[in-house]
This record gives sequence, structure tokens and C-alpha cells, in this order.
Amino acid sequence: MNGLAANRYAEAFFYLSEDVDMTDVYFSELDDSVNTIAQNKELFDVLRSPFISEEEKIAVVDEVFKDIKNKDVLNFLKILIEKHRIGAVIAIRDKVKGLIEDKENIVEGEVISAVELEPSQVKTLEEKLSKKYYKTVKLTAKVDKDVIGGVLVKVGNEQIDGTVRGRLNRLNEKLTIFI
Repeated sequence: MNGLAANRYAEAFFYLSEDVDMTDVYFSELDDSVNTIAQNKELFDVLRSPFISEEEKIAVVDEVFKDIKNKDVLNFLKILIEKHRIGAVIAIRDKVKGLIEDKENIVEGEVISAVELEPSQVKTLEEKLSKKYYKTVKLTAKVDKDVIGGVLVKVGNEQIDGTVRGRLNRLNEKLTIFI
């Protein structure tokens, strides 16, 4: 499925959830459903198989997701099956998430350090970056033993390298100019 089609399905889902003022609830159920599909290879294979009828796939979805409270989410999954787009459900979910983040002025990023950061340190960093980008920044903290010291922050397409290695590389570049 091309990106344009995934965008259209994501926008349709997003605007449907906006119309009923249940964006967070709908997205949560879509996210849970997609995670179930993505984590269960056999289920995903059945839903994408050209050898299994639409009726059988829909019966499987009805059984697996019988606990979904919002039938619009369940019907959305069925539409993806009927239109042979269920293979792109992960991309569609990710695009819906992006639309929600754009609406709510949220940007996600990650902070990488040599040691685990305290939650208060991550929160302080999020607050400073939120002021810089004029958006609500949500960071995921990761540990990388290759980082000697300092932190590497990735937000959107931007990277802020405050690691010791990054500082040494920048110093080396400046010194090689004089040699």
C-alpha cells in the first residue's frame, strides 16, 4: 500500500474520532488492536492471506476483538479487510498518531545516555526542549553503553549531541583547521 492510501485511511479514522469527540479513546483502542495484530504473527498472516475469504477474516476480527467498546474502531478494521488494506494497519495507526500529535502540538523524541536518567532529569529536559520548540516534547529515555558521558537528544529530525564523544569530535574538527 502506498503512503497516500495509508494517509487517507488515517485521516478518515482521525476525522471520524474527532467528529464524535473521542479521539483519545478511539486511538487507544486502535493502538491496542494493532499491537495485538502486530505481536501475533499468525493472526496478521491470516488477516493478510489472499487464500482466506473476507467473511472468515471478519469472523476472526469479531472474535479476537469482541471486547472493543467502540464499534467504529471494529468497523474500521473490517473496512481495512474489505478494501485489502489490513496489511498497512501499522502504518495507518502510526499516521493517526502523528495527526493527533500535530493537533495537540506534541513532538516525541529520545534521550540517550550512558546511565539511566532519573525521571526528574527527563522531565526537566522535556520542559527545556518544550520551550525551545514551542511544542510539548515527550522523551523516551534509553541507555547506550557506547555513550561515554553526556546525553544525545533526538527530537524530530534534529539531533543535539551533548556527549563527550560529540564534543571531542567537534574539537578535533576545529583543531584540524589549524593543521
